[in-house]
Amino acid sequence: KIRVSDSGIYVPCEAFIAQPVFFWKETLREFCHKLGTNGFKEESIGQIVKKITVSNASSAIKPQKQRSSDPDNVISWLPVKRETKVFLTMDASKTLSMFAEGI
Repeated sequence: KIRVSDSGIYVPCEAFIAQPVFFWKETLREFCHKLGTNGFKEESIGQIVKKITVSNASSAIKPQKQRSSDPDNVISWLPVKRETKVFLTMDASKTLSMFAEGI
């Protein structure tokens, strides 16, 4: 279930993993519109889609830097615009979280 608040959007992506890139381009564009921010560049969209669609098994093979605030590596911050904060939980739900500018 998609949750929208004044501070951000939270979307469990597991049901949408098999969708094509066009689906994600349009979905992310709509999310940015709802948050009142500019859209993402093609490169950022590609990185977000890659992170969402990669399986947990293949991401577990590649060692990631351990963070003290996230000892289980459950959260993956995504490289997008400086003023927009986006992260993806790497658990089964693969929840994409986008925060409004200034949050």
